[in-house]
Amino acid sequence: MSRNLLRRVEQVNRTSERVMAGNLSDRVPLAGTSDEFDQLAANLNRMLDQIERLMTAMREVTDDVAHDLKTPLARMRARLELALIGPADSAGQTEAILLGDQ
Repeated sequence: MSRNLLRRVEQVNRTSERVMAGNLSDRVPLAGTSDEFDQLAANLNRMLDQIERLMTAMREVTDDVAHDLKTPLARMRARLELALIGPADSAGQTEAILLGDQ
Protein backbone atom coordinates (compact mmCIF):
# COMPACT_ATOMS: atom_id res chain seq x y z
CA MET A 1 0.00 0.00 0.00
CA SER A 2 2.85 2.36 0.88
CA ARG A 3 4.60 1.57 -2.39
CA ASN A 4 1.45 2.31 -4.39
CA LEU A 5 1.01 5.63 -2.57
CA LEU A 6 4.62 6.65 -3.21
CA ARG A 7 4.36 5.63 -6.88
CA ARG A 8 1.38 7.92 -7.39
CA VAL A 9 3.07 10.82 -5.60
CA GLU A 10 6.14 10.26 -7.76
CA GLN A 11 3.98 10.44 -10.92
CA VAL A 12 2.74 13.86 -9.84
CA ASN A 13 6.32 14.96 -9.09
CA ARG A 14 7.66 13.76 -12.45
CA THR A 15 4.82 15.41 -14.33
CA SER A 16 5.33 18.72 -12.50
CA GLU A 17 9.07 18.59 -13.26
CA ARG A 18 8.39 18.07 -16.97
CA VAL A 19 5.86 20.91 -17.00
CA MET A 20 8.32 23.24 -15.24
CA ALA A 21 10.94 22.24 -17.83
CA GLY A 22 8.64 23.56 -20.56
CA ASN A 23 6.49 20.59 -21.60
CA LEU A 24 3.11 22.27 -21.04
CA SER A 25 1.24 19.44 -22.73
CA ASP A 26 2.21 16.81 -20.15
CA ARG A 27 -0.51 15.63 -17.75
CA VAL A 28 -0.70 13.62 -14.53
CA PRO A 29 -1.86 10.07 -15.31
CA LEU A 30 -5.15 8.92 -13.76
CA ALA A 31 -5.36 5.45 -12.20
CA GLY A 32 -9.10 5.20 -12.81
CA THR A 33 -9.86 4.56 -9.16
CA SER A 34 -11.76 7.83 -8.54
CA ASP A 35 -9.98 8.15 -5.20
CA GLU A 36 -8.44 11.33 -3.78
CA PHE A 37 -5.31 10.94 -5.92
CA ASP A 38 -7.37 10.68 -9.09
CA GLN A 39 -9.34 13.76 -8.02
CA LEU A 40 -6.09 15.61 -7.35
CA ALA A 41 -4.67 14.49 -10.70
CA ALA A 42 -7.85 15.57 -12.51
CA ASN A 43 -7.73 18.99 -10.85
CA LEU A 44 -4.04 19.41 -11.67
CA ASN A 45 -4.71 18.40 -15.26
CA ARG A 46 -7.53 20.95 -15.58
CA MET A 47 -5.22 23.59 -14.12
CA LEU A 48 -2.51 22.63 -16.64
CA ASP A 49 -5.08 22.80 -19.47
CA GLN A 50 -5.96 26.35 -18.43
CA ILE A 51 -2.30 27.39 -18.15
CA GLU A 52 -1.58 25.93 -21.58
CA ARG A 53 -4.55 27.82 -23.09
CA LEU A 54 -3.42 31.07 -21.46
CA MET A 55 0.17 30.63 -22.64
CA THR A 56 -1.02 29.96 -26.19
CA ALA A 57 -3.20 33.09 -26.10
CA MET A 58 -0.28 35.12 -24.73
CA ARG A 59 1.97 33.92 -27.56
CA GLU A 60 -0.67 34.86 -30.13
CA VAL A 61 -1.06 38.35 -28.64
CA THR A 62 2.68 39.00 -28.55
CA ASP A 63 3.04 37.75 -32.14
CA ASP A 64 0.23 40.08 -33.21
CA VAL A 65 1.76 43.05 -31.39
CA ALA A 66 5.17 42.37 -32.94
CA HIS A 67 3.60 42.14 -36.38
CA ASP A 68 1.60 45.35 -35.88
CA LEU A 69 4.70 47.28 -34.77
CA LYS A 70 6.98 46.09 -37.56
CA THR A 71 5.81 48.55 -40.25
CA PRO A 72 5.64 51.71 -38.10
CA LEU A 73 9.07 50.98 -36.63
CA ALA A 74 10.55 50.41 -40.09
CA ARG A 75 9.10 53.74 -41.28
CA MET A 76 10.47 55.53 -38.23
CA ARG A 77 13.90 54.03 -38.75
CA ALA A 78 13.94 55.06 -42.40
CA ARG A 79 12.89 58.60 -41.49
CA LEU A 80 15.61 58.84 -38.83
CA GLU A 81 18.26 57.50 -41.21
CA LEU A 82 17.24 60.04 -43.85
CA ALA A 83 17.39 62.83 -41.27
CA LEU A 84 20.91 61.77 -40.28
CA ILE A 85 22.27 61.71 -43.84
CA GLY A 86 20.52 64.94 -44.82
CA PRO A 87 21.98 68.42 -44.48
CA ALA A 88 23.17 69.43 -41.03
CA ASP A 89 20.15 71.69 -40.61
CA SER A 90 19.11 70.93 -37.06
CA ALA A 91 15.63 72.44 -37.52
CA GLY A 92 15.02 70.27 -40.59
CA GLN A 93 16.34 67.19 -38.83
CA THR A 94 14.20 67.85 -35.79
CA GLU A 95 11.13 68.32 -37.97
CA ALA A 96 11.84 65.08 -39.86
CA ILE A 97 12.27 63.19 -36.62
CA LEU A 98 9.24 64.65 -34.85
CA LEU A 99 6.79 64.42 -37.75
CA GLY A 100 4.95 61.14 -37.76
CA ASP A 101 3.21 59.44 -40.64
CA GLN A 102 0.62 62.05 -41.43
